[in-house]
Amino acid sequence: MSDIRYAWGGFLVLAITLRTAREQAGLTQQQVDEATGMHPGVCSEIENVQRRPSNEMLRRLCTLLRMDYPAVLAILDRGGNTLPC
Repeated sequence: MSDIRYAWGGFLVLAITLRTAREQAGLTQQQVDEATGMHPGVCSEIENVQRRPSNEMLRRLCTLLRMDYPAVLAILDRGGNTLPC
């Protein structure tokens, strides 16, 4: 289990934010899975709030999608009250 503290709202905001960032980057879910070394389908599971990413997985996603990792963690801790971008 991940050591990231998730509030439900924060996880939902994370899923929406990751999907938006992926789409703005012009990447498919499959391309994200491959570029981050995740198993096929993991990006879809995260975006559909079916899976919570580990710290390392989230760090790789943030790097790929050019998102500020500490800001994303702060959003999760606050329960999704603000967006990272």
